[in-house]
Amino acid sequence: MFSGSVVGSANALVGGWGNMGAGVTYVLMPLIFDGLRSAGLSDHASWRVSMVIPAGICFVIGLACLLFSDDCPQGDWSKRKQHQIEEIHYAENEKTVEVHDANKADKTKTIKDDNESIISEKSPKVHSPPRPTIGMFFRALKNPNVIILMFMYACSFGVELAVDNVIGYFFHDHFALSQTRASMIGALFGLMNIFSRATGGFLSDYAYQKRGIKGRLIIHFIIIFLNGVFLVAFRFSLTNLRDAVIILIIFSFFTQVN
Repeated sequence: MFSGSVVGSANALVGGWGNMGAGVTYVLMPLIFDGLRSAGLSDHASWRVSMVIPAGICFVIGLACLLFSDDCPQGDWSKRKQHQIEEIHYAENEKTVEVHDANKADKTKTIKDDNESIISEKSPKVHSPPRPTIGMFFRALKNPNVIILMFMYACSFGVELAVDNVIGYFFHDHFALSQTRASMIGALFGLMNIFSRATGGFLSDYAYQKRGIKGRLIIHFIIIFLNGVFLVAFRFSLTNLRDAVIILIIFSFFTQVN
């Protein structure tokens, strides 16, 4: 979908803003919970009723995707081959005027080439992937590149998911903060996605322009190394709340830039 020179930035920006929802959730859900409790509901009922809000948002977004988005670049998934066949028939029916003048022949050929180029862009070839089997899965696991990529992803997005899941409770338990205050601090980890992941994409694309794929790998190594450094540093920053929050923000940046 995106060219090689900008694919890192494009994917990182979209993915980062999507993952920012974790931070927004940490901000909104405690406020909704507190509001329901203030309205007279018990704690037991408040957190259950508050789940209706994200469920409703998910329903609306899912409905919007169903009604307004395309299945794939060729349109409806079930009709993609039909559209391709129609474009091919259109190309075959294009008439080329026979001429004897060299200049006119060049113009005719140019027009025909342009038409073929436009048709090719409108209906790229659709290659049906082979049906996945358990054997294909195990063959992929034998590839060292796949194993390395699995660990790299676990050290980036895997760490992010794990931290998002427990960070609010951790601050609530370790520093004896209120649920709302602990969640607000925990939200910082997810809200860093507003620019951190996009920064990683921009750095990766810049390195690619300078050094090719090797540049991307160098940037990735530096970031994942610093991610580990600040994860260890976070462990030693827990003596006071201020240091813990500062290191959490830096650690969050390198986790999501990765």
